[in-house]
Amino acid sequence: MLNSFAFLALLAAPAAPPPAAAPFLDWRALSRDSARVESEQLRKPAEMPSTLASRTDAIVRGRALGDRVGQIVAAGDCDEGERQARAAGDIALANAVRNYCYKR
Repeated sequence: MLNSFAFLALLAAPAAPPPAAAPFLDWRALSRDSARVESEQLRKPAEMPSTLASRTDAIVRGRALGDRVGQIVAAGDCDEGERQARAAGDIALANAVRNYCYKR
């Protein structure tokens, strides 16, 4: 049996925190943010490296990415092609993949 002090101690104890609410993700806001970032990246001009050797290297890397993504898309995996283009930061290539694959 509880004495009066123990009973009062139970009443004065802080209540347990309520269970955490299920996580909520606002997909519309996420999509808006993504579209805004992509449009900003498309608007700013591509920065060309200052030396001829580094420009040539950038062109070679860009062509290699385009070839790799093109092979993936030609094999029928449009989602992976778009994912790789986005992962490389080439939004224009990702949009080209999307236009080719989904707007036919």
